[in-house]
Amino acid sequence: MKIIQITDTHLMPHGTNLHGLNPCERLEACISSINEFHADAELCFITGDLTDQGHRKAYHDLREIFRQLKMPYHPLIGNHDHREIFTEVFPEVPLDENGFVQQMLATEQGRFLLLDTVEHGQHWGSYCEKRGEWLRKQLKDAGSKAVYLFMHHPPFNIGIPSLD
Repeated sequence: MKIIQITDTHLMPHGTNLHGLNPCERLEACISSINEFHADAELCFITGDLTDQGHRKAYHDLREIFRQLKMPYHPLIGNHDHREIFTEVFPEVPLDENGFVQQMLATEQGRFLLLDTVEHGQHWGSYCEKRGEWLRKQLKDAGSKAVYLFMHHPPFNIGIPSLD
């Protein structure tokens, strides 16, 4: 199974530059390249920091840009995202029973677990007991099937004190 992973798109409302670059134009070029050279991929995961500042308009722009993608996509949130605004703009994205943006996708190749590691107002990731309960249940239910984890933050320290 071929999958695509995109991360840290940091979208701003269309037409707004970030550090001298236009994130919407860059994402549009990325999607065009994926469609041209990787149209055989079955899934695309966007692993957080979808927007740079959580602007509602940026989420709408993201949705519009990803409509061009030739495969199903599954967005996750990161520390630059705003969970409540994200869920308003993407109501079809499942939430777990505690309101976290977490889901399980079952495929013939195994289970893909999309984890919400966001702690509002913090740059580093966090995974509280409620999220841990959800993960443990998913792992137990998977039995002997392969499990693939997707999240924005690494699940271990990376040596950068402001992020660990």
